[in-house]
Amino acid sequence: MKKSLLLTLLMASAGAFADTDARIAALESRITYLEKRLELLEKQNKQSIVIEHRRTRNPVYVCSISVFGKTYEATDYNEGLARIASRRACTKEQDGFFCRDESVSCKKFD
Repeated sequence: MKKSLLLTLLMASAGAFADTDARIAALESRITYLEKRLELLEKQNKQSIVIEHRRTRNPVYVCSISVFGKTYEATDYNEGLARIASRRACTKEQDGFFCRDESVSCKKFD
């Protein structure tokens, strides 16, 4: 009785092993396909990111401050640096009291 039960279980498991090997092979081929597809999508995504975020020129900021009829200007690719440069030029010739950061006006040119 025990031998026949053991033999029956062994025979049933042999079919399961064959079925398992086939499933594993199918899953491995599916993984290979998905890896190739993922690689293709990543390449396409990298290309679109480069195209979307490409800029031909950086914007230029021109900041100026007018004190007693005289205008002081500065230009830079960074608005903060252009503000500071125009304020420093004003402070060089005028009293620092009249050259406030609030008085500086900037324009952005693309």
